[in-house]
Amino acid sequence: LQYFAFGVDASSFAQVSARLKGVAILGLDVVLLAAVGAHAFLGLRSMLQDHARSSRAAAWITRATLWAFGAVFVYGLAALAAFL
Repeated sequence: LQYFAFGVDASSFAQVSARLKGVAILGLDVVLLAAVGAHAFLGLRSMLQDHARSSRAAAWITRATLWAFGAVFVYGLAALAAFL
């Protein structure tokens, strides 16, 4: 794909970093990170709430999955910061 899209056979970290420093690509990466993370953790929350026996357990599951989503999102942003 990178050969047809960018015209290179092999790319170095510097070339990839230069491509990812663009605001549009970086913004798209953040949106994709949020969308994929939200999709994953909403699915996990849904599966776990099928087994919740009380509203208190359901609320705990919601808070735990929101916290986990936040942690993964921050970790993803830190990983993207390597390219800045």
